[in-house]
Amino acid sequence: MKLRHSQHTIASTLTSSNASKLSRRTFLGSAVAGGSIAWSTVAGGAEEQDDAKKTRRNIELMKKFETMINTADELLAEELIWNQAPFATPASPEPLYGGKGYLSVVHWMRKGFSDVQWKIVDLVADANKVAVQWTLTGTHDGEFLGVKPTGKKIKVTVMNFYYFNEEGKIVNDVAAEGMIGILRPLGLSK
Repeated sequence: MKLRHSQHTIASTLTSSNASKLSRRTFLGSAVAGGSIAWSTVAGGAEEQDDAKKTRRNIELMKKFETMINTADELLAEELIWNQAPFATPASPEPLYGGKGYLSVVHWMRKGFSDVQWKIVDLVADANKVAVQWTLTGTHDGEFLGVKPTGKKIKVTVMNFYYFNEEGKIVNDVAAEGMIGILRPLGLSK
């Protein structure tokens, strides 16, 4: 796999009295291959350089996050996730909070798919959020959402958006397709 990177700068007109001003927001696109991450650099003013630093930080944090969910590492979960971050999930009728709450979702998934793994395929980041395309794989070898084990292997592409606070901790995770992507290969959804 060839490592690639791209930079996308989006200019949008400000809705102020001086409509000729443009605001630039830089998104750093990256690809992951063989555990390495590449990103493009940004030249510009202090604010743009600060945003670029935060963006690079967020990309590195997502690599740690990948390790955290694949190993269920509680110390990494506490390091990466804000302790008051709420997560809505089918694993619980109430929101789950912080790193331990997030890991409870991972443990819930492992009850149905003991070998579940997430791999970053691609990501796009800015100073406050990261969009990640994941490949989720696993074998349905345990009960999941009331469905007895089928032995079916699943390979699902999912998209998540992670939002970061100023301290670089994840404060929200929004899944684009979520559980439907897992249920479809098991024949539980159309």
